[in-house]
Amino acid sequence: MALRSRALAPFTTVLSTYETFDSADLTAFQAERRHLLSAATDSGHHSDLTVEREVRRPQAFLVVEPAYSLSDGAAYVATSGYFDQNNMPPWDTWIAPVPPPSGSDVSWGPALLCWVPPWAREGAERAIDVNPEQCLQWVDIREGTVVWT
Repeated sequence: MALRSRALAPFTTVLSTYETFDSADLTAFQAERRHLLSAATDSGHHSDLTVEREVRRPQAFLVVEPAYSLSDGAAYVATSGYFDQNNMPPWDTWIAPVPPPSGSDVSWGPALLCWVPPWAREGAERAIDVNPEQCLQWVDIREGTVVWT
């Protein structure tokens, strides 16, 4: 499963090299993503997945901080292409921007919350391990809030 649909491809450059998100681009991306998810659900794809189950599953979500990435391809190699050369996960897994952790003094802008399918968890762990710049981090979702772990 590539998780890189053609419909979302036009948004990838804007959303993966940002300093701040343009709300119009983000709104258009999210609308197209909702359309694709609706079509996948209607066709029976991912019928075994539920939001409630995924929110409770350990290591189901990570954040990527593109401004921190060395774009060295380390995650690409470690995951045999699941992450791209810029250390970005497949764009069909992107959910929404999230603010930096509370109390953080970073000034680069929001991180990007991404879903990690169960079959990709080990690869994502390898990607995190090979990125000394720590542009990839596991997060949990508790009571609708992203909690950096």
